[in-house]
Amino acid sequence: MIAGYHWFSDWGRDTLIALPGLALATQRFSLARGLLETFGRYCQDGLLPNTFPDTGAKPCYNSLDAVLWWIEALGLYLEATHDWEFLQNQYPIVRRVYKSLTAGTDYNIRLDAFDGLLMWDAPGVALTWMDVVVDGQPVTPRRGKPIEICALWYSALCWATQWAQRLQQFHGDTAERYAQQAERYAQQASQVRLSLQTFGMGNGDISTM
Repeated sequence: MIAGYHWFSDWGRDTLIALPGLALATQRFSLARGLLETFGRYCQDGLLPNTFPDTGAKPCYNSLDAVLWWIEALGLYLEATHDWEFLQNQYPIVRRVYKSLTAGTDYNIRLDAFDGLLMWDAPGVALTWMDVVVDGQPVTPRRGKPIEICALWYSALCWATQWAQRLQQFHGDTAERYAQQAERYAQQASQVRLSLQTFGMGNGDISTM
């Protein structure tokens, strides 16, 4: 799936946004699964590539929302197919993403312990869909807590809660571990929901820049 043709090749953010309409609504589930699996293999430090350059070049991990859109697309795929075997295969990646984002990763991406919202702060880069850079400087930096990032983070926590609860059914010997994870996700989702309501979701970014 080529998103952004002809300017770009495999564009992570756009591909994952388009995936539900192009692959799930049309019931091309094997295509959806293959795309999700491919992107998942490239997970690094809790992020997914936003671009896959030509052969021999390294993927570019200059996106915060690509990995969150991957989780969203994975959730919609599982909702449509009930492919719980695939969930078991991909859940370790979800855990790595969760741990990296909450502990802190590239571009000073981290969780604000005060309100539970996901934030980032790195000069000279643009990590959201407003990613135009002119003369080495982002036109719209959006450092801080971009509203759609916070919304996707909330959705990711909700999906993770459901998945941990589902996996309890398949792993009786470690059911307690999944129960604890589900409880943790749910608590964080509740905190994020309250924070978004407090700040007001209709008021734009909760940003420092």
